[in-house]
Amino acid sequence: MPENQTAAAFASDWAQHIGATGPLAHHLRAERLRPWLRFHALPNSKRYAETPEEKNIILSRADELATDMLGHGSECWLVECRGDTDSQRLATKTKGIAALKITELDDDFEWTAYVCPIKWKTGSSRRLLWQIAKDLTGPTLWFKRANGAIFAPYDGGFDLFPTSHAHVQTLRHKYADWLSDHPDGL
Repeated sequence: MPENQTAAAFASDWAQHIGATGPLAHHLRAERLRPWLRFHALPNSKRYAETPEEKNIILSRADELATDMLGHGSECWLVECRGDTDSQRLATKTKGIAALKITELDDDFEWTAYVCPIKWKTGSSRRLLWQIAKDLTGPTLWFKRANGAIFAPYDGGFDLFPTSHAHVQTLRHKYADWLSDHPDGL
């Protein structure tokens, strides 16, 4: 698909399912456009892995949650946001197409969302997920084209934006040990 068609297809899918809010998980959470819940990457709310076993826990949880949210083999958009100051710092470079600019109103910061159409496959994004877990990427998320479900990992956990409150309750029950004890779910 040519670049302009890729960017237009993403913009259309995003607008259909989400609206005008940009693809940054903290914006989506603040706007309450979708049901939301957060899971921690490691037991006891530990943020970063210190052992190979902890790395495996993070990657296993990421794969399981993403597959539960997106579905194995589903058509998705991989969305990686980068700010001007990120170009030297970040470990991975996206192969995506620059699709849109997002401005943070509170600090006048501008992000560029790079998008790439993919099929979600369990285990296929472990390198990128590990880079996210180590805070070596900009904000990144996977967005399911068919229904708008979103999997948004970050260093320390995973924000999920299911399409229904019923799915939130299913996930909450299924992965209860991975939830935060914080009253706001953070």
